[in-house]
Parts: sequence; structure tokens; C-alpha cells
Amino acid sequence: MNDHSNTERNNHPRFQDLQSRDRETIVAGLKHGASRRDMLKWMSAAGIASAAGIGILADAGVALAQTPKRGGKMRVAGHSTSAKDTLDPAKQTLSTDYIRGYIYFNGLTRLDGNAVAQPELAEAFEPNPTATEWMFRLRKGVEFHDGKSLTAQDVVYSLMRHKDPAVGSAAKALAEQIDSVSADGSGVVRVKLKAAYADLPIMLGTSHFMILKDGT
Repeated sequence: MNDHSNTERNNHPRFQDLQSRDRETIVAGLKHGASRRDMLKWMSAAGIASAAGIGILADAGVALAQTPKRGGKMRVAGHSTSAKDTLDPAKQTLSTDYIRGYIYFNGLTRLDGNAVAQPELAEAFEPNPTATEWMFRLRKGVEFHDGKSLTAQDVVYSLMRHKDPAVGSAAKALAEQIDSVSADGSGVVRVKLKAAYADLPIMLGTSHFMILKDGT
């Protein structure tokens, strides 16, 4: 049984059975517009039967379609809309706004399926012994859509703007418990609170507290 299966696989290999360099060559050929006939000729020269080649091309097409690429469009349907729809996380009030916010931005933390705060833009976070000050260490290598690297100053700007009455943040009442936010170097942020608050990482994982580029 096993011997027969191995023989069949050798005579009629699938795309996933090929060596990685051969898979990359086939996908690259399809990506650059090589015709189906040319690809079958290439595989024939490599000792792959035409019957197997057809299946390999089909699998390669699927692999190509699944290859991530920059750009394009995504259409998302929501069940609510308003004249006040906005991309500003601080001002979002409807579910469709929240969906857009989570698609477009990231927070220092994210909430898992049990509403427990997990690291996101912050790779680590911890409080002082009284939970009146929190340290967030930022993840390295994060960039905004325009290529600018994430810095602690972006986080300072994003959190402190909720306290500015001119912004009109829907989360201003929550942000009032924040006394100050400061950058400790380019990769560490310190949040001082007016009183102990053990759930600050949960609050910062909600949609209003997504991180913007400084000055947005």
C-alpha cells in the first residue's frame, strides 16, 4: 500500500511535492505572465509528465492567489451609518466606525476572546507595585502606512489628545484618570494615573485608544 502510494506520488507529483526552488520558479513564471503552454514545456523538460503538470499548474494558481501583495481594495458591509461617521478613533460612536477603526489602526494592547489584554503595539507592559503607573515597551519594526516608524511620541500624542476638550473624544471620561503620558526613550512609554487602575491595559485595547501618528 505504502510502496504503491510512493510510486504514484513520484510519477504524478503535486505542487506541494516539488522542491521549494521549483515551486518558486513556477509561481514566478505565472506571476510574470508565462503562458500555460510554456509552463508545461518547462515542466516536461524537468521530467514532469503533462498530466501531472496540469494539476501542478492548478495548485500553483491557488498558491499565487494566496500570496500576500500590497495594495488593492477591501469592501466591508456594516449595519449602521451616520452623518458623523469618522476614521478618528477618538470620535467613533457606531459599530461600523469601530469596525473601520480596528481594520485601519492598532492599539498598544488588544483584547482576546475572553476580554483579556494581550500585547499588540506594546510587546510588554507592567505596572508599578500600586498600579498607579504603567510601563509599555513598544514592539520594534512597526511602521505606519506611509512607512514612518512607530515611536513613543506617537503613543504620547494618541493618548493625551483624549484629554483635550477641543478633540471632543468620546472616551474623554475614561481618559480623565490619566495624569500624564511620557516617552522614556523612543521605545518605552510611561502612563501615570491619578489613582490605581489595574485594568488600564484593557481600556487601551478598546477602539477609542488606537494609536495614530504624531500630529495626525
